[in-house]
Amino acid sequence: MHLPARVLITVFLGLLHYHLSLVQAADLPRARVEVRRPDTDVVLMVIDAEIATTGDSRTRGLMERPSLPADRGMLFLFETAQPLSFWMFNTLIPLDMIFANAQRRITTIHAAVPPCRPPTRCPAYASDGLAQFVLEVNAGTAAKAGIAIGDEMRWGLP
Repeated sequence: MHLPARVLITVFLGLLHYHLSLVQAADLPRARVEVRRPDTDVVLMVIDAEIATTGDSRTRGLMERPSLPADRGMLFLFETAQPLSFWMFNTLIPLDMIFANAQRRITTIHAAVPPCRPPTRCPAYASDGLAQFVLEVNAGTAAKAGIAIGDEMRWGLP
């Protein structure tokens, strides 16, 4: 039985995208990110996060990932606090986007942001005011952990 060339090409491209997403994940540095309630210092959530510090890694983000383990995420670091806006172009899984200011205090949470694939027009999800850091985790993680505006992110870079 011979498979049509179109089927083989589709399967090959799908495997290539999956492989590239794994390679990209392996190439980024990681950090343990904690979200704490400042007045009690209680740790609400701990995430093993890939660190996106370059234009390319921030643009690529979690695109084309078929899944994300429950305790994983991506932390986007910017040089200065600024109005930030993210979108879900070619992102396959729903995510929570947690924006924090220069003091690492959470200012904005966009919960359960749905995936967006072309040709759908993907909406933007913006910070409320200035932000310097964004943590993306699986949809529902922020609510399950009880994370709120004003909570604090902590991490150390490798």
